[in-house]
Amino acid sequence: MRRNVTEGWDNQGLSVLSKIELVGRSLDAWGREKFGDFAKKIADAKALLQRLQRHIQTEQVVLAYREAEKALDDLLKQQEIAWSQRSRANCLKLGDRNTRFFHTKATQRKKRNLIEKIHDDQGRKFVRAADIARVLKGYFQNIFSTSDPVGIEDVASLVDGRVTDAHRRVLSLQFSRDEVEEALFQMHPTKAPVLNGETSSSMVNQTLLVLIPKVKKSVLASQFRPISLCNVIFKIITKTIANIMKLILHNLICEAQNAFVPGRLITDHALIAFECFHYMKKRISGRNDDSFLFARATVQEAECIKSIMETYERASGQLLGVKAIDSYDKYLGLPTIIGKSKSRIFSFKERVWKKLKGWKEQTLSRADREVLIKAVAQAIPSYVMSCFILPDGLCEEIESMISRFYWGGDVTRRGIHWTNWKTLYRPKRMGVLALETLNPLIWPWWRIQNYPESLMGRVFKAVNFPSGKLIDAKKGYRPSYAWSSILKTSSMIQEGSCWRIGDGKHVRIWEDNWLPSGPPINFRQDIVDEQQLVRVAVLLLPNNGGWNIPLVEWTFCPTTAARILAIPIRHQDAIDCLFWMGTADGVYTVKTGYEWLQKLANQNCPSSSNEVGLEPLQWAIFLKAPSLPRVREVVWRVCTGAVQVRAKLRRRGVDVDPSCPLCGLEDETMEHLFLGCNVIRGCWFASNLSLRFLSGMKVAEFMGWVVSEMELEVVDEVKQILFAMWEARNKLIF
Repeated sequence: MRRNVTEGWDNQGLSVLSKIELVGRSLDAWGREKFGDFAKKIADAKALLQRLQRHIQTEQVVLAYREAEKALDDLLKQQEIAWSQRSRANCLKLGDRNTRFFHTKATQRKKRNLIEKIHDDQGRKFVRAADIARVLKGYFQNIFSTSDPVGIEDVASLVDGRVTDAHRRVLSLQFSRDEVEEALFQMHPTKAPVLNGETSSSMVNQTLLVLIPKVKKSVLASQFRPISLCNVIFKIITKTIANIMKLILHNLICEAQNAFVPGRLITDHALIAFECFHYMKKRISGRNDDSFLFARATVQEAECIKSIMETYERASGQLLGVKAIDSYDKYLGLPTIIGKSKSRIFSFKERVWKKLKGWKEQTLSRADREVLIKAVAQAIPSYVMSCFILPDGLCEEIESMISRFYWGGDVTRRGIHWTNWKTLYRPKRMGVLALETLNPLIWPWWRIQNYPESLMGRVFKAVNFPSGKLIDAKKGYRPSYAWSSILKTSSMIQEGSCWRIGDGKHVRIWEDNWLPSGPPINFRQDIVDEQQLVRVAVLLLPNNGGWNIPLVEWTFCPTTAARILAIPIRHQDAIDCLFWMGTADGVYTVKTGYEWLQKLANQNCPSSSNEVGLEPLQWAIFLKAPSLPRVREVVWRVCTGAVQVRAKLRRRGVDVDPSCPLCGLEDETMEHLFLGCNVIRGCWFASNLSLRFLSGMKVAEFMGWVVSEMELEVVDEVKQILFAMWEARNKLIF
């Protein structure tokens, strides 16, 4: 394949588009020759394996069988990759035999996107493809045709110029190779290089319009949203321009616009709007004298707004479509008013249920149920959680649905949960799935504290703590739900943060966390009056003189004094600032915030009879060993005792014969199935490892010995053997 690409691309006499066409034809021919018909090749490989199984097992036959088995695995992997590219299911991992899921998703996607009929403005129905195309084309041509706007210069003259000469010089530079390469590799690898394989020069800036249905079973042209699918050549140009624009975008866009500007968050606007709505709601006057545009509801200002909108419509040719409504339920996807029934306001539980209940999810392995939970189910409430604390009852209901889906593959049936669900939220280094807790994020508090001059910081300060500091702020009278949520996270973030000392005027000696590590502050209680020493500033010498060593040594016990004197002083002209102890640079991140919340939650997490059997370092080696997700998930359950062997099922009240299905001599326990059964002992001894086991060894002890004493290749081989044993046992039973 590399040779085909090199030969086509190194042709100096061709244009870029001609090179793409040449490489495309070459790769197409190579693909047909290399892969051909997957179904036929897979069937032939399976037939070869069956024939080899019937032969006498000589050394040559065994080698041929292994080669044929590897060839079949390669074919299955290639088939899975092909269907995954067609399905566009980018959240799932390859190599986990999800071909049936990918095939189902691709088929469903094609069926969902098919437009079978359309109704025009008069209500007439059309089913022929040509008629459907004519109706859709006429509708979108009408709304996108120019209305010959006038007065553009007058409107543009009202906008202050923000592009300086320095900005123009940056924007006028020629593209560099690094800039083009950066833009190219920011795109998804499965995107098409050109439109429908056409490579004429006129196709570079042409796009394919695709209609996305706004509602289910769309039958009106107005119920479709058009999007432009640009080819890769065009995207490289626009992405490179966009990357350059990012360097100066913050100077061009005012602070009231947060979306698409690096360093600004759309959640800032959502929280500001929520605070404004709450302020209007609790006004003493019964009249609502403010509108969504935050202009006074007078005839004069209404006429002014109307005039501005009409001028904009004439200049842009765009109809704004303003309509009168009684109230706004949501803004930027978040509720504007939250009353007593918070579970009803945060009504995304049904969305999580639909995602997990989808029929195609029944085709997933348990390993990919984990991926689906992390990438989809737990992602749905994350936007709301970045602003508000969710009710405990709602979190429990969502976690219950996720738990039922993970263990049983169905959100409607409880099934048997083989380990304590709360333990699965622990970090992976502790041998669990590292699911994210449905707890509040502490990002808004951190932004207000560390970016007080931002628009959100100024708004919240003016409304909630106008004359004080965030760290000392109180709830106040009738606080908004957003402000209450932010304050509830204050203690959590202060526990995970530490003050970096500047002038010492903002840090309280006895209440705040300003010593980086070690035990709490220990002072000489017999001679120190806490009321006289309030802020760290009193421990500093004037004029950047550093610590007042005699005062520090007199006030605190020797160990505490030594810790204080070891703290470097930034500069006494600099203000104190918080740094997050979970990151090397001291900047809070969502990932480390979750880890901190999990740490706090796990301190009171109840122990389980299925507690993990490996140490954190052993789990790190276990996870480092290369293996497929489905193999890793099964072996994780083996190590933690979360495997539904017959003896466990019997203890859970399931009416099943507890004897081992392989030998029938003893009850099927974890240790018997994977270590003690005569059939299993033969498998271990016949493997490349030639292992024998002492009587009474636990599976967790065995795995701990493997990861501690063996190379990674051996660890991976042990995992593969355990997985194969479990698969063979299930095939025998089911």
